[in-house]
Amino acid sequence: MCSCRNAIFGVLLVSAVVLGSQGDDAMSCYKNEKSLMLWDMVNFCISKARDIYFNMSKEHKSANARRERSLPYFEKAKQLILELEENYLPDEPAFENSDKPLPPPLICDQKPIDCTDILNEGNTQSGVYTIWPADVEMEVFCDMDTDGGGWTVIQRRGNFSHQENFFREWDDYANGFGDITQEFWLGNDNIYLMTNQSH
Repeated sequence: MCSCRNAIFGVLLVSAVVLGSQGDDAMSCYKNEKSLMLWDMVNFCISKARDIYFNMSKEHKSANARRERSLPYFEKAKQLILELEENYLPDEPAFENSDKPLPPPLICDQKPIDCTDILNEGNTQSGVYTIWPADVEMEVFCDMDTDGGGWTVIQRRGNFSHQENFFREWDDYANGFGDITQEFWLGNDNIYLMTNQSH
């Protein structure tokens, strides 16, 4: 089980350095996501090897048989750790100076999924913005004035030059209608997308 401890230490060391590496462009973001995916695979391999080792011990299998069955998973974990070290670590040694703290983790740009995200990006003007709930592009009107802002408007009626007819069929209410800058109904399907996502 010493190889398991070494593999886990390697995973933690590599992940600390990878998560601390910085970059401002899309490639750095891609590399960070790829390294996290590899890290997940390493964790899976180590967990699988550990489970096999301990489950076989319950079946009273010999230590050699347990090692033999779990070894391929440790080898795969080792291979993935080497790939992480070779391709996803920064060029400079991360722990060269113990007084120097690790940089903050790279946060990849994510598309806003509602008007709260738009507000959190620093937009404080009410108006039409694009959001991506469930990775579906949608134009919405964001109210940034009421109660601190960040409100996604689902219906608006008012004193506009064009008065929208709200006596509509079900399909219109499902899909939405009107002018997003004036009177409109956002649409049941769009509202469903926004309200059925984790934030």
